[in-house]
Amino acid sequence: SPTGIDLPGETAGLVPDPDWKQRAKKEPWLLGDTYNMVIGQGDVLASPIQMVAMLSAVVNGGELLRPQIVKEVLDADGRVLRPFKKEVARRVDVSPANLAVVREGMREAVRWGTATEAQVPGVESAGKTGTAEFGALDPRTGQFPTHGWFLTFAPFDKPRIALVVFQERGQGAMTAAPLASKILKYYFSRQ
Repeated sequence: SPTGIDLPGETAGLVPDPDWKQRAKKEPWLLGDTYNMVIGQGDVLASPIQMVAMLSAVVNGGELLRPQIVKEVLDADGRVLRPFKKEVARRVDVSPANLAVVREGMREAVRWGTATEAQVPGVESAGKTGTAEFGALDPRTGQFPTHGWFLTFAPFDKPRIALVVFQERGQGAMTAAPLASKILKYYFSRQ
């Protein structure tokens, strides 16, 4: 669903289910559809802002926050004219124990799994890679073109940043994760 971010034109994503597939494609739901859906492939649609909102809910214990572009409005002397406060859109229906398992899995992905290219010296982070196929099969390579995704948060024990990298025609582990590492290095070098 739309996050409610304070920008015009946001649209909903899609998490398909058997009813949707029957209505939209006139096809029955197959076991392979379930496999595709749970890993974010197939007909699943989400924007980067929807993904960072979801990631934040995993990290903060289940609060789905309304993203905001502006932190606060200041006058010419630096006084706060209008603060913006955290707005919880809703809580996700996932147990704290299950959210902890997801966070731990994300930490291990950066330590020794698919996301080792996202490591930042001195900062323990956690992340999840993704490579989404799209479009038509390339007859020269026999493969579909891909977009690279990487979701990360850091530091692991006291998160201060949640980040989503979406790289058009990239790959999650090979291109999006190293790019996220550069962003995190920059962020933490300025703290």
